[in-house]
Amino acid sequence: MAATESALVREALHCCQGIDGGRFVAFDNGTAADTGRFACGSGVDVSPAQRQLISKITELGWLLRKVKELTAQAAAQESVVHEALVAACNKEVNNCCRLIAILEAQYQQQQQTTHTTASSNIGPLSLRRLVVWLAEPQQRLRVLASCLDAAVSLRGGQVINALHAMSKHGDPLVRRAVGPLLEETCVPFFRKLSRWILDGTLDITFSSGGDFMIVQQQLGSDHPASVWRAGYALDSTMQPRFVTPELAQRVLTSGKTVAFLRECCGDSEWAAAMAHAGSIPGITDSSNGGTTLQRLKWLETTAADVGATVGSRLLDVLMRRESLPAHLAAVRRYVLLGQGDFVRTLLDLAGPELDKSAKDISIFSLQGHVETALRSCGAAVADSDLLRRVQVKLNRALDGDCGWDVFGLAYSLDGPAAAVLSPEAMASYGRVSRLLWNIKQVDHLVAQAWHDLDNIGHSLATLRGLEKEFGIDAAAVTGDVPALLRYLHAQRADMAHFVASLQAKVLYEVIEPAWAKLEAALRAAATLDEVIAAHEAALQAIVEGTYLDGPGSSIASSGVGNTRSSSNSGIMNKNDGTTAGSSGSFGGGNASDVHAALRAALRAVLNIAGPIRRVADAVELAVVEQQTFLKRAKESEATGEWNEEVYNSPQGVSRELLAEVRSGAWRVHSAFDRHVRTFHALVPQHSHLDLRWLSSRLEPLDAGISAAAGGVRSKTTSAS
Repeated sequence: MAATESALVREALHCCQGIDGGRFVAFDNGTAADTGRFACGSGVDVSPAQRQLISKITELGWLLRKVKELTAQAAAQESVVHEALVAACNKEVNNCCRLIAILEAQYQQQQQTTHTTASSNIGPLSLRRLVVWLAEPQQRLRVLASCLDAAVSLRGGQVINALHAMSKHGDPLVRRAVGPLLEETCVPFFRKLSRWILDGTLDITFSSGGDFMIVQQQLGSDHPASVWRAGYALDSTMQPRFVTPELAQRVLTSGKTVAFLRECCGDSEWAAAMAHAGSIPGITDSSNGGTTLQRLKWLETTAADVGATVGSRLLDVLMRRESLPAHLAAVRRYVLLGQGDFVRTLLDLAGPELDKSAKDISIFSLQGHVETALRSCGAAVADSDLLRRVQVKLNRALDGDCGWDVFGLAYSLDGPAAAVLSPEAMASYGRVSRLLWNIKQVDHLVAQAWHDLDNIGHSLATLRGLEKEFGIDAAAVTGDVPALLRYLHAQRADMAHFVASLQAKVLYEVIEPAWAKLEAALRAAATLDEVIAAHEAALQAIVEGTYLDGPGSSIASSGVGNTRSSSNSGIMNKNDGTTAGSSGSFGGGNASDVHAALRAALRAVLNIAGPIRRVADAVELAVVEQQTFLKRAKESEATGEWNEEVYNSPQGVSRELLAEVRSGAWRVHSAFDRHVRTFHALVPQHSHLDLRWLSSRLEPLDAGISAAAGGVRSKTTSAS
């Protein structure tokens, strides 16, 4: 069956529309969809050249079918990016169909106006001319099919990235074909960016399928710290390549700030403040006619402008309305014990309660003491809203713990300012607070020990006065008490020096410098992230400076005296005040080892109270007994009646008691010596901590302890 050129042109034009030509050309499905093609039937009498031309021309129809099939798959994705891509592809398909319609109209006109002989089969519109006319549309459809094939399995920003990569192709025709697709596909993306930056909202229909580079996280809590830090995040897989990481972060921060102002601060005045930023010519204009480059420039400008505007607004809300500096100052004064009169008053009020076992103390009584201390000191003039937030926080009690081991102060904060003072930050403050209270307890005990020793001195002076007045033998009454008193004074002085050096280091080298840097950073901060970073840096410096940054120093083990190897270790011995199970070895020198050595040294200082108290009680009792005896003797002399009580004078201070106290004090001193040496040896190993001043303060103490320990050891040996 012979086919004329005119008939082949007519059927080729039909095949270019994706339908069978009729008598001569039809679609051959082949073995698979991709291998299908239009071709002349085997019984059609055409030349090889014509058959080849038909194959080239009708490839356009196969591509048209392929593009329609892929656009149907893309349209089923329920994604606005795919919708934009499908719309752009449909434009190209319509342009191609329009050209085919024009060619078909030209063919019809040719058939009506041309009168040629049947044998010539030659007309103005030939197969060769169709190949030339359809070459560029065919190439564009081929590019469209490649783009759709690559994008149909991708989503959102991934589609944009795939098109962006193809737009960098070396073939100019490919770039011209991909360019409009990329521009159209970017329109919903930039529209969404515009809404996010200016309104802080995410389009659910856009983001639910994971199309957008910013995603809203599912949070288990609506705490402001969680909302700000984890409420929204960047999805790098959906981030277009032409959006730099820095720009993406600015976009995230700008929209997140707007959302935080609306959701957590209840503030809508930022809209007026953003009026200038929102009126910048940008997405509204460029989406209708602008290029991706123009939109990108708008994005850079708007993200910076809006970020600065709403960032300043958020800081103004936090600093002025939410009084963040006042909250931080309250934490510094009450949790970190910067208010001296409050600390002293609370020590006096809560001391008896904290001396009890940790399981017997009452948190309600302690909270009452805290409120009383706040009212009775300079804090009473502060804002009542700040004072009511200071609360007692008790750590988990272990066997043998007293109230001091678990006591700490916490600051309860809600509202937007809690984005800075997060629960994790307050937990770290709690650990520091418990350590500071333990140091204050030791300092209070050292001061009380001085009063006890001073009372012993007064008691000895009273005995010497009785000796002058009544002729009693004061030396026989007191025995070796004066020598023991001098030793205990020296021991207490060493411990007081250690505690004072430690307090000075913590206050003047850790807390004050860190807080000064924080206050300076707050004044210079431009965003909430900068405020949070400055606060966390200051808090980390305080945690490291107080040796609480080791892996073993959890919140539950930050109190003094919690370094136990068994349930009974750490309990004070009744006779000499030493601690059972104490050890001087703390491993290889990490931060937890330094903290353990510090806690052990503080526990040793606590243990000196036992020996000193026993001597004070014994000497006081001896003075009372002597005074009572002399009073009765004087009364008997006046009445002339003598009895056995007058003849039997008091025995004075027991020599066995003094020997026992001396031995116990020596053991306390040895334990303190061992722990201070360990602490002194470990602190220089921490290159990240500036401990040179503390180390230099401990060097003379280390030498003095060794000399004192040697002297008392020789005296103890000779006495025994």
